[in-house]
Formats: sequence, C-alpha cells, structure tokens
Amino acid sequence: MQQGGLTVSTERLCRRPVEIAAQVVPSSSLRVFLSRVAAAPDPWGFLLDQAKAGLLMTGSLASRPPLAASIIPYYPSILPHLPSIYTRLTILWPHVPGIARILDPYFDVVEPHIDRIMERMDQIEPHLPYLLLHLDVLAPHCGPLLDHFDELMPYASSKEEMERGLEGWKECYIEQRGSKVDVDRLTACVIESWDDALPEAEIKMRYQEASYLPRLLPYVDFLVPRLDVLAPHLRLVHRHLPHILPYMENLLPYIPLFASHPKASANADVLVGYLGWILRVPVVPKILFIPKVPKLIAELSTVLPRKLIQPVLERRRRRWEAAERALLQTPS
Repeated sequence: MQQGGLTVSTERLCRRPVEIAAQVVPSSSLRVFLSRVAAAPDPWGFLLDQAKAGLLMTGSLASRPPLAASIIPYYPSILPHLPSIYTRLTILWPHVPGIARILDPYFDVVEPHIDRIMERMDQIEPHLPYLLLHLDVLAPHCGPLLDHFDELMPYASSKEEMERGLEGWKECYIEQRGSKVDVDRLTACVIESWDDALPEAEIKMRYQEASYLPRLLPYVDFLVPRLDVLAPHLRLVHRHLPHILPYMENLLPYIPLFASHPKASANADVLVGYLGWILRVPVVPKILFIPKVPKLIAELSTVLPRKLIQPVLERRRRRWEAAERALLQTPS
C-alpha cells in the first residue's frame, strides 16, 4: 500500500511543475499544451498518441497533394499554434478535408482564437462537421461564442444517433488501440473515411433531425452580440427551447427588453403558452416597449399555473416538430 501511495505521490510531484508552468508561460498555445499533458492519465502515452496521429495525417496528406497544397500556404500562421494543435491531433486528423475546405475564406477570422478552440475541442468535436459547414455564420462571432462557451454548449446538444452517424471514422483508431498499430492499415482506413465522408446535404439533414442548433443559426447575428447581457438567461431558458422556437421570429425584437428580468426566462414556457398568440397580432406586441410592462409580465409568469398549460404546450410542440420533419422530407 505504501508503495502504491508512493507511486501516486511521485506521479503528482512530477505533474506539479507542468501544472505550474501551464499557468505562467506567456504563450497561450503552450499553456494549452502543458495543461493537456498535465491532465492526461498517462502523459507519455498521450504524447505518443498525438505523434502517431500526426505521422498518419502527414502520410495521408502526402497521398492527397491537392489537399496538402490547400494547407501549406497557411503554415507560417499555424506554426505559433502548433503546441495546442498537437494536443488535438487524434481528434483533428479525420476532419482535415473539412478544415482545409474552409481555410481560404475564414482562416484570418478564426486564427486568433485557435488556441481557445483547441482548449475546448473535446466538446466541440462531436459537432465539428456541422459547424465547419456554417462558419460563414459562426466565424465572425468566434470570440463571444468562446467567451460564453459553457452556457452555449447545451444548445448544440444532439442525440446519440447523431454522434454515431458522424463519428464512424473513430473505428479506424479504436480497432487497433491496445494492440500493435499497423500504420499502413490505419492510414488506409482514414484515407477511405476521407473518400467516403458524408456529403454536406447528409450532415445537414442529420443535424436538422437531431439538434435544435440549425433552428438557432438564423438568429446568431442578433443574439451573439448581446450575449454579455443575455448570458444569465441561457441556462434558465434552455429547457423551454422546444416551446419557444415556434415563436422565435416574432419574439426576437423583444428579447432585450427582458434582459434584467430572469424570471421571464425561467418561466418562458408559461409565457408562450398563455401569451404567445399576442406576438402574432399586429401592433399589440408594441406594448412591451412601455416601461415596466416587461417587469410586470415577468412577475406574471411566476403566478400563471404551469400545470394547466403543459398539455397544450406539448401538443403544439409535437405539431410544430412534425411540420418541421415534413418540410425537411419535401424534395427541394
């Protein structure tokens, strides 16, 4: 037992300098690198896994000259971020084709945030194929989105079926983990996954069916610049999202009026259940701009009975989602 305790203490003692260095080094990329190494259960194994992934990615790019040619011009700008990127190579390398496709239009916008993105890549990765398709909307807001990452991630949540559908490439690596890695076989598997990557239309369709994120994308330009004010509401309103989305277009101009009234978000289902119809009546919603009216409605939300409106809300939700599915299945 003492020997086991000594081993644990020794491991902790060895990690401590790395943890301290991660807090004081001036480079954000090195901070991410050192933090990831310090947090890894097996630091040397972790570094070895990343090195293997880097070699495999290099070999795969060598067999795809056009793909490599699209990345090479950005190498000088990528170089300062290599330490943080290195810690995510096992995650990033299957997504190289999608990343290469967006470098030209969006690299300059995303580049200042690369280290923060790498820091969060474990949580971002399940959604990466879809996010890469919509960088035109998301890239300009990269900084604020990362500032409020923890509050926003629940809004990108998706079903397990979605993750299985988009992460089939992991089988290439998982199949050989714990045994002697056959580099040629592993490289061939990844190259095949690049060739058989899901088409954009398929990725979009699966995400439309599995997540509320596609329904929120049209409102990013309006909401993200206001996140500093609206952030306290994100946790409160999230569970009511299925009931709010049908009213989102009408509700949008009035959201900032409730920024100082979190009770309205905590009871958003009650408000749209009883009062949502008012949003679709011409002129009537303008009363929300009258001082004290938003506060009055927020207080009202705490006394309106939720139990009475829940069956109605559920029926509305089912009808709306059925209409959404039918729209998706209609040939364009």
